[in-house]
Amino acid sequence: GTTFIHVTHDVMEAVTLGHRVGVMLAGRLHQIGTPRELVRRPSDRAVADFLGMRNVFTASPGPNGTCAAEGLRLHVGARPEPYRHVWIRPEEILLSRAAFESSARNQFRCVVEEWEGQTVLVNVRVRIGPLPLDALVTYASFEQLAIRRGSELYATLKSSAVHCF
Repeated sequence: GTTFIHVTHDVMEAVTLGHRVGVMLAGRLHQIGTPRELVRRPSDRAVADFLGMRNVFTASPGPNGTCAAEGLRLHVGARPEPYRHVWIRPEEILLSRAAFESSARNQFRCVVEEWEGQTVLVNVRVRIGPLPLDALVTYASFEQLAIRRGSELYATLKSSAVHCF
């Protein structure tokens, strides 16, 4: 039941130990919240970058539950609150060789640019038009898809995978 303040520059340490975490950047407190709140709804791009989030893009709301994210139209569903950025978790992106019928509202042709890690998980960087996107796949999927630089794939993600902030 004792309250204490722990100062660290290690993000993993902060979100592992802290019940409430404050993110201070350049002498300014940007956000205070639970680790889950910080990761699910960062207050701004600086916090998202500090937390090491991938796939964070400037966005503007559009019609019918869509947004424009750096030249790409994404379906995000109904979002009553204003937002300026979207974040797509790499593990919420499904890569496939062919388009398929799904309840996911976002499916795009993409080209493989590079990848890193070839153990249990592989981070695959693809490009959908002007938008670079990191997708996290298992090594088994990486091999089954025969991923190579320049390979054409499909990236599929649900509207709920597009987090707006």
